[in-house]
Amino acid sequence: MLIAIKNKYFKKTFLIPIFLLFFFLGFIFNAQAQEGKISLSPKNIAQKKVNNDNKNPQNTTNNSDQGNVTVSNQKNSAIEKNPNTDNQTIREESATKSQSAKNATDKNSNPDKTLPPKSTGSAEKNIAEKNAYDNTKTSDKTPLPKTPSSTSKTIAKNAVKTAESVLPRHQLNNGFADLVEDLLPCVVNITSSQEIKANNMFEDNLIEEFPKTPLFDELKKHLEKQLRGPNEMKRKLSSIGSGFIISKDGLIVTNHHVIDDTTEINVNLHDGSKYKAKVVGIDKKTDIALLKINPNKELKFANFGDSASARIGEWVIVIGNPYGLGGSVSVGIVSARGRDINNGQSDEYIQTDAAINKGNSGGPMFNVKGEVIGISTAIFSPSGGSVGIGFATPSSTAIQVVKQLREQGEVTRGWIGVSVQDISEEIAESMKLENTKGAFVVDVIKDSPADKAGLLPTDIILKFEDQDIEDMKFLPKAVAKFPVGKTAKLQIFRQGKIKTLKVTIEKLKDSEIKKTSENRLIEKKPIPISKGSTPVLGMSLAEFKSKIRKDKNEVTIEGLLIVEVNPKSESAEKGLNIGDIILSANQIPTKTIDDLKEIIDETSKGNKKLFLFIRRGDSSFPAVLNLK
Repeated sequence: MLIAIKNKYFKKTFLIPIFLLFFFLGFIFNAQAQEGKISLSPKNIAQKKVNNDNKNPQNTTNNSDQGNVTVSNQKNSAIEKNPNTDNQTIREESATKSQSAKNATDKNSNPDKTLPPKSTGSAEKNIAEKNAYDNTKTSDKTPLPKTPSSTSKTIAKNAVKTAESVLPRHQLNNGFADLVEDLLPCVVNITSSQEIKANNMFEDNLIEEFPKTPLFDELKKHLEKQLRGPNEMKRKLSSIGSGFIISKDGLIVTNHHVIDDTTEINVNLHDGSKYKAKVVGIDKKTDIALLKINPNKELKFANFGDSASARIGEWVIVIGNPYGLGGSVSVGIVSARGRDINNGQSDEYIQTDAAINKGNSGGPMFNVKGEVIGISTAIFSPSGGSVGIGFATPSSTAIQVVKQLREQGEVTRGWIGVSVQDISEEIAESMKLENTKGAFVVDVIKDSPADKAGLLPTDIILKFEDQDIEDMKFLPKAVAKFPVGKTAKLQIFRQGKIKTLKVTIEKLKDSEIKKTSENRLIEKKPIPISKGSTPVLGMSLAEFKSKIRKDKNEVTIEGLLIVEVNPKSESAEKGLNIGDIILSANQIPTKTIDDLKEIIDETSKGNKKLFLFIRRGDSSFPAVLNLK
């Protein structure tokens, strides 16, 4: 039923609550918009759904496929008109201001930070723009540390496998303990002793002070008989060393200098048992000795390994009797190979930083497989103790020596009787050689196999039995291994031509190993053919002829004697001195000064390199002069 209300005051009173209701609802709606809450209008419902989908791209993609979302975030978009358009505009302006303030704050705090792009167009395009922005932010971040790559893991696994192929895992964990435990019974301590005369130092000095005259010589002999009769006191001198067992029946390898000149050799095993040892054979050249004991049981022994395959940096284990402290173990690496320590015995020593001290001599050097690859022989030390530079005879040498000592009690080596040296680039150039390979013959022993074969000083030996001579060290090794009594071919270079000689190998004697040429002039009479001396190449020369006694033989020396050298000449720069004798030039004997001048003239037309062979005292050497 419709009731007409005519009272004006009543109409106004009735409208006030309605106005207050709408004002209150508007206030609440505006407060919700300020707090980021979205009203439930159709447009805002769609906007909220798009925002949620942007946070979850997977959901957005699914919804887009279903056609459920076609909205826009643009403030000026005209999607639909409704009575709440003004309110919507207010809310969007408020949100835009809040976002701008936030962006300004972010830019001030991080100037390099890129702001997200504004949304334009469809939801799919907005999602793509947002993903691009996220990728940009990710690329700007500092990369995190990478985890180990598969390649690194593979390398690590291979390294472990390599180590385990040499040593089982339990040995890697225990160091070398298990290996050393197996090796210790193979190593022995050696004590040797010799008797020496216990002379009175005062008496010795008194006798030596007597004048050397026939009268005092007789008195000296008489006093020596009185003071040093048959009852002369003697004392024992002991020395210590090491060795290792190479057979179950008691063959032991050690150094020769450990048992040299001894009258008694005692061997102590690792289990404490002691035995007397006898010498099976010695080899002074390699400083190796082979001993034999007679044990009452089978002994544990060591095997030789291949020292040629040992690489610099590989582990080695040295066991010995340093300072009488038996069973001492030290570990190091192969520091170098092929060392020549100029002791006249070997030029192939293995250098190691494992501790080698007095008493280690003759002891074994093991690889990590438990094989003997060296025999501790020498150390370099200014103090006498280990400074990390020790040397071992390689097993490649010891195997051959021990085999011969075991079979025949001595080592047989081939010998041809020459002294050689390396070829320098200057010598090669003067003799027109293509390279420096070969061995330059410095001296030939009279009546030696080389002398009988026709080899001459200054010859270049290029090949021995079809083996190229890479350097002078190769020749004595090749000759030593060649069967004694057999004939070998020598290819030589002489005066610009290659020749082949045949030489019969003889046995090297101990006297030849340590013998030094003791040359004694028995006649020295220069025979000048021309009057006075003649200046040549900054030298004054005189023709010379003399005889010397060399190795119990007389040898005639002919050449040009240098009687004066200009100190500013090249001859002086190359070290030529007064008293030197020029034996040949360019491998041609120079018996007269005219011989030398002819050779100089011929050389001046060629490479202008004059090759001289000089004799000084007991030795000879080459020298090369440049002709201008």
